[in-house]
Amino acid sequence: MPISRRFRPKTRRIMTTIFVVTFLILLVIPFQRPAMLGCEDPKQRGGRKDGATPTPTSPQSNGATSDANAPTPRLIVVPNAPIASLVHRLLPEQRVVIAGAAHATEATQWKPTALEISALQQASLIVLNGAGYEPWSEQAALPRAQTLELATLVRDRLIAMEEATHTHGPEGAHSHGATAATTWLSPEILRTQSRVLALALIERAPVKKDAIESNLASIERQLTTINDTLREVALVQPNWLASHPVYQYLAQSGGLTIHSMHWEPDAMPDETQWTALQDLRSKHPSLGVSGKSLMLFEGEPIQALRERLEREQIEIVVFMPLGVTNAAAPTPPADFLAYFNASVNAMLGAAKSL
Repeated sequence: MPISRRFRPKTRRIMTTIFVVTFLILLVIPFQRPAMLGCEDPKQRGGRKDGATPTPTSPQSNGATSDANAPTPRLIVVPNAPIASLVHRLLPEQRVVIAGAAHATEATQWKPTALEISALQQASLIVLNGAGYEPWSEQAALPRAQTLELATLVRDRLIAMEEATHTHGPEGAHSHGATAATTWLSPEILRTQSRVLALALIERAPVKKDAIESNLASIERQLTTINDTLREVALVQPNWLASHPVYQYLAQSGGLTIHSMHWEPDAMPDETQWTALQDLRSKHPSLGVSGKSLMLFEGEPIQALRERLEREQIEIVVFMPLGVTNAAAPTPPADFLAYFNASVNAMLGAAKSL
């Protein structure tokens, strides 16, 4: 029997009405479900005032925005002033914070609190130097999609170094890691890292792609010039002294040989240390030209130290690595590459004066 004959006309009308109402309810419920489940108003959770879905900003996201008109990533955390300067060169309006800069300690000694780690996790991008520069990062739960470790890009160029315990600053006696960390002092390594930083910024601010790529080209030209000058230094005088073992990558990129002491610019070495320096110069005659040697210093030496160096016929070139950015450190130059260029030119001038 046809289904229309199983029920009376009145019953069929009731069933049709129920079916239509049920269909409408099922159609409407998905659009009303957030409110029905007690979810907060988009305005209360930082969403747009028009109620549209806000751009994801949780630590689990990769920090990229789906809105192509977003001008910049919300925040980028970097390890030190040189890398901060590089990010600003690529994207001048970008907000950048140096990790641990508010503390009177070196990056290698910083131990962030749980609250500081939580703040780091909110960043759009967390840039680490790597190569043992941030021991704290090995214990911190940093979101992988938002973290970029620069040293991993140049593993084959990392330099092992002997650990040596020494004392300076408020931290007391300590030793540096077994890998040289000052990779930003190599123009060649910095060129590679600049390219990866540029890609990370473009991913987070695609509307700025053309500007970032143009700025990257400018950076690469400047780094090429710096490296050419550094190689010219090596042609004139390839053998140098240094106050501290922080110039390994500068030597690697320029083809220099640098013999390092463990001296501080604000402390007078004792006689044992002066004797060690004299022995080093005797062992490596190439360090001197007509009895005069060249020495890189990571900071302006105190007057007594400078005068003693002059008596020893050692000319110094102050070349700050700028790896320490904290409340106790001097204010770094705003443009690291301009400072880098001036420093290698000072080295060339000193080499030609021998």
